[in-house]
Amino acid sequence: MITLDDSIKNLSRINSRYWKKLEKLGIFTIRDLLSHFPFRYEDYSEIIPIARVKIGEMATIIGTIEKLKTIRSWKKRMSITEVLVSDDTGKIPVVWFNQPYLADNLAPGK
Repeated sequence: MITLDDSIKNLSRINSRYWKKLEKLGIFTIRDLLSHFPFRYEDYSEIIPIARVKIGEMATIIGTIEKLKTIRSWKKRMSITEVLVSDDTGKIPVVWFNQPYLADNLAPGK
């Protein structure tokens, strides 16, 4: 029977590649594994009007897509998808890098 103080090497689904990574995080026992929590938690549940979004702030917004443009960068050969999103309070540009499939799922008016 496995106890909380047994090594993570005793777990059947943890191979040598994973336990080496876990040991770098300071996780050696099953107790360590169960008491390990992420160092940050990001809450996306609060929806913020575009007018209140600050530069550098991570925010959840709801709006309508006004413009959609996908371009290919010549220097790094990466796909750049740019969208202009608006709500009742303002407009904001949104950019994704190397995710060209988003253009198929996004459309003006959505």
